[in-house]
Amino acid sequence: MAHTVLIVIGSGDIALSELLIRALDEPDITVIPKTNTESALAYIRSTPPDFIVASVTLAADRNSAADPGGGILFCEAARAICPAPMALVTSAITNAVQQRVARMNSPPICVVVDADLPAMLLQQIRAVHAQILRLDITIRADPAGQWSYDLKGRGFEFERSGGLNVPGSLLGALKMVALALSEAKESWREIFYGLGRSIVDGFCDDNPMFGEQLRAGMEAAGGLANTRVTFIVADALYEIALEAISSPLAELPEPWMIHAPLVRSVVSATPADAQLFEGPPRPLRCLIVCADASGVVDTLQDQGRPLVLAALPHVRKECEEVRRLFSRVAHQLGFDEPRVVGGDDNAPLTQALLLDVLRDPTPWDVVHYAGHSYHSRDNPGQASLIVGQRDKPVAVRINEVAPYLRRSKLVYLSSCNSGNAGFAFEAAQQGIPAIVGFRWGVRDDYADIHARLFYRKLFKDRAIDTALWKTRRAMHRFMRDDRTWASSMLVMQSH
Repeated sequence: MAHTVLIVIGSGDIALSELLIRALDEPDITVIPKTNTESALAYIRSTPPDFIVASVTLAADRNSAADPGGGILFCEAARAICPAPMALVTSAITNAVQQRVARMNSPPICVVVDADLPAMLLQQIRAVHAQILRLDITIRADPAGQWSYDLKGRGFEFERSGGLNVPGSLLGALKMVALALSEAKESWREIFYGLGRSIVDGFCDDNPMFGEQLRAGMEAAGGLANTRVTFIVADALYEIALEAISSPLAELPEPWMIHAPLVRSVVSATPADAQLFEGPPRPLRCLIVCADASGVVDTLQDQGRPLVLAALPHVRKECEEVRRLFSRVAHQLGFDEPRVVGGDDNAPLTQALLLDVLRDPTPWDVVHYAGHSYHSRDNPGQASLIVGQRDKPVAVRINEVAPYLRRSKLVYLSSCNSGNAGFAFEAAQQGIPAIVGFRWGVRDDYADIHARLFYRKLFKDRAIDTALWKTRRAMHRFMRDDRTWASSMLVMQSH
């Protein structure tokens, strides 16, 4: 499909204009260059473009001097007469620019002049007319067995809903298998795949109408890859590894979550605020918590004995790599420089330091925690993060920490058992839109790889569910026999 792109770059920025014209020299793109507000608005009135790129410094007309805010004035005028997406190019995204742009309806994206600018603009332009087809599948898990479903097409007309009969005997069996799965070592894949087949059989074979409607919706959406599954789960069923669900298509043997995004939500969760990249442009903040603590935790028990936690040789490396990733895209995506706490023997991460940092009056949009965590299946209320230092670990209950995260958009817990009920329900109660964690134990070197993959894909796609799906796929492709890909979970509240 052809795209008409209006480039409005002042005559003083000829090099930038030529760079963009060359970069957008594609068969499906027609570039219309203009050098001032007057000529650009005249073109828009006669022929509305599909996409607009404007520099901050623009002159009103060819006889006027360049105005440092002329590009913003142009975007305001253009928005009044044209709904096309816009990009405002600037040498630096300042607070003044962000505040001014934020007041506009359908504001332009603000981008800086760097080596990634041409590729980023090309991606944005190509996305304008991309036809989005997706079947949103929501399954509500009821402990009494009266489950329900909603199927809704995005980009096409399709809407179905109904009840699912899930026998209590099946739920009991699924719980037993999930418990065995959490303790399995070498045989985990066989158990995981068997659990997935049992779930899809229970949904489709015992509920033929649901199976027929599901397959019709998937066909209209263009296949399994164009689906998104959300399980809304009650407390009593949370431990079942619903993410193991198999594909309803026999020719796709891998679990559904390898082929498409699959997330879970929590029953009766507090409505969440806007997600990470939604809303008007503003500085985003990232806090990286490096909890390099190990040893004996006297306040927690493991099978009747004090909990003993092994050293984490990769945790500091993970935090440094995550810091570099955020720092690298800070200007492009509107992040401030990330802050790291912990990981320094001279300034250990104490409980007081952690809570003091989280109390910062300016919210942390992303909080990345790397370290040990503790979860008790019998007592989820004991869910804790482990801080302190080597040989002096201290447990901090998640219910002490979560209230300070209520304004965060993404909490990533790179630690064992951090995707389980104690963490997920507390996060949901506080209204945190998204929490990433692991349902089982995970090696800290693989947790490091998982984190780096996730953030790279998050920065590229700007969608948390898509980023975790692609991370699972990558981990599955390269480390299929390790269960990190099957362990990672995303609890994302609707908003």
